[in-house]
Amino acid sequence: MYNQIVKKPDKCYGCGACIEVCPKKCLKLGKDNLGFKKVIMTDENACISCGACSKVCEALNMQKGENIQCLKRYYAQNKDSNVLKRSSSGGVFTALAEYVFRNNGYVWGVQMNGNGKNEFKCASNVENLKSLCGSKYVEVDTALPFSKIKEQVQEGKLVLFSGTPCQVQAVNLFLKNKKYDNLILVDLLCYGVQSPAIWEKYISEVSCNNSKISNVQMRYKEPSWENYAMKIEFDDGTIYKKSRWKDPYLLSYATNLYNRTICMNCEAKKFPRVSDITLGDFWQIDTLPVISKEINIDSGVSIVLAHNEKGNEILKQLDEYLYMHELPKQIFTNMIERFSGCSKKNSNKEQFFKQLKTESFEKTVKDNIDSQTYTWLRFKYLKVKRILKRIKN
Repeated sequence: MYNQIVKKPDKCYGCGACIEVCPKKCLKLGKDNLGFKKVIMTDENACISCGACSKVCEALNMQKGENIQCLKRYYAQNKDSNVLKRSSSGGVFTALAEYVFRNNGYVWGVQMNGNGKNEFKCASNVENLKSLCGSKYVEVDTALPFSKIKEQVQEGKLVLFSGTPCQVQAVNLFLKNKKYDNLILVDLLCYGVQSPAIWEKYISEVSCNNSKISNVQMRYKEPSWENYAMKIEFDDGTIYKKSRWKDPYLLSYATNLYNRTICMNCEAKKFPRVSDITLGDFWQIDTLPVISKEINIDSGVSIVLAHNEKGNEILKQLDEYLYMHELPKQIFTNMIERFSGCSKKNSNKEQFFKQLKTESFEKTVKDNIDSQTYTWLRFKYLKVKRILKRIKN
């Protein structure tokens, strides 16, 4: 029998593994009304019910965590100010990628092309890495590069694959859960995957002349890591830039108005994960009793979680490039539920999409999200509190 997820599109992660292994090529990726990838049966008569697609389907074979402690927990920041500037948080991904390049390996990540669509890209040097850095809060437009990753790994090359927890689960499952010493799996602290169709509408409104995109920084650190902005550069020389408190996309992307449905019940986020290392923003740095004075918080700080000895040994080799300090066990225990929790349905979702049919994205967002005043005041309060703490210490 063919993959039952074909008949349950809301449960599909859109990874494309089933398409990759289908011997009759009777599956393809389609898209729903929000632009999310879904597997589609193109020719049911051609299906031989071999079950290959079901064996690699992460929706059917998701490894479930138990929300227990990771092997090691750190907070870290890259020592290179230029790396920090182009990174969304603490620049740890770049340090990991450079470690792979020094060992003649490959790094897989996501870049945004000139049409504003995310796609997987393989980098083999620092220059090619730049487009993979930074947050990209929208679903990848292409299937995962399963066969290419497998080919590189089996050739003996050191390979780093970075992606969301579900993407890393998909790669791991495609490789039949085999633990390769030369494959480094890095996932992210993920809130959920946002709609490509909504992103396209937003881009159409901020682009004055329908010019192609030359660069996007969804977390442009001006004036600081916490007080970031959206910055989009276009080929015609125009630049769109608005702070997180005013840009409609940054105001709404974490409100679950247009997240993928399966993200509200994601098992891949639980700990420990199948990845070797998890990276994310350490927004909870204020909970530390003491913050290392070498860390410049305004430039961004990462939380770094090693799930196994392989991941931890790699991190130990980055001491020359990172300021890295171990996170107290109890501090992380208090964060597990926050990091692994799934987004909840927004009660304004139906009204949001109804209004979006006749109104601009910006106006629809302003009419359907809660006031940001409290968030802004809390941001200021924590900033003052941190400064006082550091003066005291």
